Amino acid sequence: FLVAGSLCGFACLFYELPRYPSDSAVEFCGPVTIVDGLYDSHGEGFNDCVTAVHACCSEESQLLIAVGTHSGRVLLFQPTLSITAYCMAASESKKAKTKYLHSKIDELRDEISSIEGNLATLDERIEEYRNSIIK
Repeated sequence: FLVAGSLCGFACLFYELPRYPSDSAVEFCGPVTIVDGLYDSHGEGFNDCVTAVHACCSEESQLLIAVGTHSGRVLLFQPTLSITAYCMAASESKKAKTKYLHSKIDELRDEISSIEGNLATLDERIEEYRNSIIK
């Protein structure tokens, strides 16, 4: 997730689209408005500034967003189901990506073992040819 705040009193969220592990490109969607039109909590009619924004997934795979303001307020948001579902999908995507990478590592280990075996065979053949030439 990428979150951004503004001195003008709004905050927005950009989120990454899950992609297949072999694709290294990252694509963000958004912005999705988190909060807009914050006013001074002292009632003087001024816009309040967003000074900090943080997004994270809870242990229950629900997206939580905290917004800190210049006037000292901390606002906690829990977005709609569609973003929360994305959070769960991203978690599953990470598991799938990890499984995919582990399988690729295993394949490469097998390939390295095969190459090492072929090198040993070639070394033996070279030694045999060398000995036959010397004789």
